[in-house]
Amino acid sequence: MKFNKLFIVAAVCGTSLLASCDFQRGADLQRKYSKTSLADGDAFRLIHLISDRAQYEVAYAKYAEQASSSADVKKVAQEIQTVYASLAGDLDSLATSLHMVNPLPGVSPFEADSTVAFDDQAYLKHVQLDVADIKLKLAQEAKNTNVHVQEFAHEQAEKFAKIYTLAGGKAEAHAHH
Repeated sequence: MKFNKLFIVAAVCGTSLLASCDFQRGADLQRKYSKTSLADGDAFRLIHLISDRAQYEVAYAKYAEQASSSADVKKVAQEIQTVYASLAGDLDSLATSLHMVNPLPGVSPFEADSTVAFDDQAYLKHVQLDVADIKLKLAQEAKNTNVHVQEFAHEQAEKFAKIYTLAGGKAEAHAHH
């Protein structure tokens, strides 16, 4: 009789223990209370780098398009606006799939300095430096362990390479892999 009671108690305890070990529920609670995501540190930085820069660069491109008389600058500014507009949905989808909050609030917006005249060459140099930074990060993330991050990096690298060459940057010799 004691053996039967012990067996029943052990079976009930074992069943309740195994029923409480639901991985999905635990993962959901972990994300809810500790704000964790499925992105590794590099993917996290990539998503926030691009989302932070997007707001600033689009506003700067709109200003450059209005303030400049150069056709090259206007073409670069239009391309930047087009790329970042098409990028918004892809970036949001990637962030959502990795359980990230995007974008971070409080990004400082672009403000034109009314005391300084617009300089076409300075703008193109700014675009080259900014896009080179993003291109480097995308090249690194093309080797990420997450397949979604890899696909995103491959898709966006070509768009930023086009902006880079439009702004006067030199395409790398081995960029045709």
